[in-house]
Amino acid sequence: MKEIDKIRKDEFLSDYKPFLQAILTQIQSTRYEMLMSVSKQTLLLYWSIGAAVSAKMQAAGWGKSIVERLAKDLQVEIPGVRGFSARNIWRMKMFAEFYASFGISAAAAAEIDTPLISAPAGAEIQSNETLAIEIVPISATAVAELQSNDTTLEIIPNSAPAGAEFQDSLYELIINVGWIQNRVILEKCKDPKQVIFYLKQTQEKGWSKQDLLEKIDQNYFENHALAQNNFETTVPETLKAQVAWEFLDDYNIELLNPDQPISEKIIESAIVENMVKFLHEMGGNFAFVGRQFRLTLDEKEYFADLLFFNFTLNCYVVFELKAREFSPKDVGQTQMYMQLINKQVKQPHHNNTIGIILCRTKNRLEVEYMLELTKDPMGVATYNRYSQLPEEYAKYLPSEEELDARLSKFIE
Repeated sequence: MKEIDKIRKDEFLSDYKPFLQAILTQIQSTRYEMLMSVSKQTLLLYWSIGAAVSAKMQAAGWGKSIVERLAKDLQVEIPGVRGFSARNIWRMKMFAEFYASFGISAAAAAEIDTPLISAPAGAEIQSNETLAIEIVPISATAVAELQSNDTTLEIIPNSAPAGAEFQDSLYELIINVGWIQNRVILEKCKDPKQVIFYLKQTQEKGWSKQDLLEKIDQNYFENHALAQNNFETTVPETLKAQVAWEFLDDYNIELLNPDQPISEKIIESAIVENMVKFLHEMGGNFAFVGRQFRLTLDEKEYFADLLFFNFTLNCYVVFELKAREFSPKDVGQTQMYMQLINKQVKQPHHNNTIGIILCRTKNRLEVEYMLELTKDPMGVATYNRYSQLPEEYAKYLPSEEELDARLSKFIE
């Protein structure tokens, strides 16, 4: 009898455990969707308030004092609710004005004389920069292009892409990034291209406020824009838009004794010992395959310094490390490793291997010349140089046309 009971219990558990897991998954998924919905509604609310305040100041000639008064009155009317300080209302206004210059407004932008907020019936309104507040549904109204002397952001769009398709894409991007990250980007970035780049990266990689501040301080956008590679002519058309933004011009490597003479082995060890940080530096789409990866040809052994796999590009990426200035001979060595990986490691459903030569310094003109000569997808980057000599990079920044071209692919 006990044996029968045990069998029944085992059968019950085998059926119950997946049932429990399915319920837990559904709860977690729904909770996440609820959080995302609240975050999006909060941003739309702030956008609407910012547009209304800006329009009223323009139309009625209200001065700066209205923001202070509004902040105090909102605190009286909705005590304990955060997010409506005078400082944050100014941010809402600047946010609305910035995107109005692109011809974009909040889909729930309120009419000037229409009440903006209504609490859900029976709900207690509480928040810490994220509000459980229902936006009164009102038809979208395009906010006129605004000019204001009351700006502290000093962001002036220049050569911004236009068109309904671009506006729709940008709008979707904005509302799928949290308010805090949105305002950090606008406060820190002076160029619309940078704004769009950091919005896209934040959405795709789930950057927190701290991640975002760190990346902006490290000139992450410029580091991408400067990247030297030949991907435009060597990768399939379907991958160009993706591969262009997967690699940096300069990688941050935490060396244990940076003042000591540096060798390839030291660089390799530093990367391996700090692998999590290095993978994060590369954007989170890479998996580490191995160091000194063994390859053979006609009974001879060859060892690639570091081998990774990129899930987005569906290909292997080999890093060759050089503790010196870039040399043209590095291209031939890296090409050989790439070919061996393609023949011996790559599966038929994988794309061709990409090679990255990571060196101490490089002559950019020499690199461009060598990359034009090779038909294999390859890039040449440096390590820890951007933070050492940031002023040296200014003269190499891509032109407006080059940035626009790369940005259009990135948005697609």
